[in-house]
Amino acid sequence: MESIKFGNLLINFTTQFTRLWNNKGSPNASPVGFWRPVPSADFLTDYFPLGDHAVAGHDGINHKATVAVVSEAPALTEEERSKGNALMPPIEFEKVWDDKGSSAHSNGAIWRPLPPTGYVAMGLVATDGYEKPSLNTIRCVRADLVIASYISDPIWNNRRSPARLDFSAWGISPPGAAAGEVYLSAGTFVGVASYTKPSVHIAAYSLRMQIPLQAKAPPPAPALASERQPSPFEKA
Repeated sequence: MESIKFGNLLINFTTQFTRLWNNKGSPNASPVGFWRPVPSADFLTDYFPLGDHAVAGHDGINHKATVAVVSEAPALTEEERSKGNALMPPIEFEKVWDDKGSSAHSNGAIWRPLPPTGYVAMGLVATDGYEKPSLNTIRCVRADLVIASYISDPIWNNRRSPARLDFSAWGISPPGAAAGEVYLSAGTFVGVASYTKPSVHIAAYSLRMQIPLQAKAPPPAPALASERQPSPFEKA
């Protein structure tokens, strides 16, 4: 589909993913998989994910889930140029959780991107192993292009896992949209090293998009053309 443009941000979608880590082999643990969105190499070059996608289960999700990916659009107006880039890489990652002690077949960890000043991170990032992700893995979004959102339903927790650290992953739900706008959850997740729903200090954001408001002229008022009974075949 044609990308949606909001300022100098381009938004599109992908249904392709690469599996990063799942907890197969962890005894008694509820199943979970963490997946990296993959922008189409043919149609979405220079697009980036905003974070990874968490699913309660081990099954593949290609063509079964849709998440947003983003790119930088040329700044066409002086206002857009004055605001700076729509996207920036994170300046660092901090570890939120790792699966040490889980007995899963492979090692995994969850990381929080730390955004530059004036930008926000849209979700967490998973790794296969305990090495910190590359700063080029995702992009952070300029703060005026997103809307603060709610932490919604739980996706997964490791309550029955033998892992040493607690962890729970949660979805993101946008607020009601203002007139002329649409708010969209990007398909990312937030998470904390506990089983308690994160408090409001854990940042959650959705993408903003503007929609043109169209005001059409009202149709002409009907005029009485005859007092005869209309034919049953006459148009309404």
